[in-house]
Amino acid sequence: MSNIEALQKRIKTTNDLKSIVGTMKSLSTASILQYDEASKSLISYNETIRLGLQSAIKNGLWVRPFIPKTTPDKQKTVAIVVGSDNGLVGKFNRDIVAFAEKKLSESGIPQENVTYIAVGKRINSLLMRKKSNLAESYAVSNSVKNISLIANSIMVKIDETVHDIKAERVIIFYNEKPSRTAPFKNTMQTLLPFDKELFDALKKKPWAGGRLPLITIEENELISGLIKEHMVISVVTAITNSLKAEHYTRLANMQAAEKNIDETLDRMNLEYQQMRQEAITNELLDVVNGSEALRKRIKKAAG
Repeated sequence: MSNIEALQKRIKTTNDLKSIVGTMKSLSTASILQYDEASKSLISYNETIRLGLQSAIKNGLWVRPFIPKTTPDKQKTVAIVVGSDNGLVGKFNRDIVAFAEKKLSESGIPQENVTYIAVGKRINSLLMRKKSNLAESYAVSNSVKNISLIANSIMVKIDETVHDIKAERVIIFYNEKPSRTAPFKNTMQTLLPFDKELFDALKKKPWAGGRLPLITIEENELISGLIKEHMVISVVTAITNSLKAEHYTRLANMQAAEKNIDETLDRMNLEYQQMRQEAITNELLDVVNGSEALRKRIKKAAG
């Protein structure tokens, strides 16, 4: 194969790669839109749950949130770490695992007291490589409809793990990027015990209606149900925000890749044109040289 043929093959391969990158950009853009819509619905539903919690506090049914009896260095903790199943997201998964380890350490919770639940195959691989205590791992679905199913499975595993290791704390870690222009950030949310700052904020916040709602449900059943629903919606929100951040990251990487591909194609096309011009010039020189040699032979034969 000549150099020019090899270059043509490289140009074709690079164009095929550009087409794949373009497809992935389109998929990420479409995914971001559906996660944005899901986030809006989650915010609205979460506000309803918070109103229920606020009404329980205002009615005096819930006096104070649970406070762990042991110090952080002795607390058994369940840590849910949300990442991705797919690649092309740079340090997305490594960053959130490192962030989780850092925050747990800063809280005074030793790693041997932490049991992890991994959400995403790549998170599972990273935690296994670190030989962390791993209760379960879950694949991440790109379908919005399946997120709630994953969250419910995680909630079942949280209940089992909390009971098995007698955990006093449940924390979820995930990446989020609220919009294209907002900075990317690692996020931590404590699911259990219920956040005291949120409890105090709900207690101080004025009730929007004229009168408090009449509550006929038994108070423990009501409060435990609302807290459980708050946890479920928090897990769903974490997975949704993580998936949105993942696609934003992949979109940015694909945009950078597309720019590099375009620059590479420009260089290869210029090189191809130069090689083609040289080939044409050499062919013309061969024709001229052959013509000159033929003219001399004819002249010699005629003489």
